[in-house]
Amino acid sequence: MKKFYLIFASFSLCFSGISGTNDNFNQFTLINSNYLNRVVSAIYVIEGGANTKWPYGIKSIKTNNPEKICRNTVSHNYLRWQKSGKTNDFLTFLGNRYCPASDDPVGNKNWINNIHKLVK
Repeated sequence: MKKFYLIFASFSLCFSGISGTNDNFNQFTLINSNYLNRVVSAIYVIEGGANTKWPYGIKSIKTNNPEKICRNTVSHNYLRWQKSGKTNDFLTFLGNRYCPASDDPVGNKNWINNIHKLVK
């Protein structure tokens, strides 16, 4: 039942921001749950794992469930990436949102390299 809940929660969260007709809805796909799990696990490692004050790199809001916030962030950015026209790969797109070059150019480059290696 828990697995169903996570899939349903991801589905409702991913599409909550899309408005318009059913044609608009049908042009976007959900992120594959296995891929989502790999990305979230990689983010956990990149952001310091159990040895950090901010698991999953979640600093912007106070939460008791940073993994859920990370999953939502990845899912929402997957849809943003699709809407953007996919000018680069998803992991690079995510890295530019999760660890922007404008905040930390070296960190951004390292983050993107690490996510690619870990998700592979």
